[in-house]
Amino acid sequence: MVTENKGYYSIIQYIPDIGRLEAVNVGILLIIPETQSLALSTGHSNYTRLLNFFPNTNITILNFALSNLTYRISKKTPTKAKIKLLVDSLANELRMTPLRSVKVTQKPSEALKKLRAELVDI
Repeated sequence: MVTENKGYYSIIQYIPDIGRLEAVNVGILLIIPETQSLALSTGHSNYTRLLNFFPNTNITILNFALSNLTYRISKKTPTKAKIKLLVDSLANELRMTPLRSVKVTQKPSEALKKLRAELVDI
């Protein structure tokens, strides 16, 4: 049985033209500081939605950037302050939304799967 914990999530967005602020969600991060849990899911097996909005996207470069971000995140202790610093430091086509609170009543991997289905895989 999993107890109820306060978690925080951030949506990872691809924004090819920062001046226009148009984005497509390409991943999600979930942290639960109380249990020092971090769960992350990025990328797609099918980028149809992204390519409909941004047809000139180089998927190979995008996947490389997502891999790099995944690596950077995996090296962080899952605290709200450290993730906030990472969110604030991103300055390329990948951005992360400010951390938002979420009640987590299941395993972090299951909570992440649910958030991804609601916010990324639409």
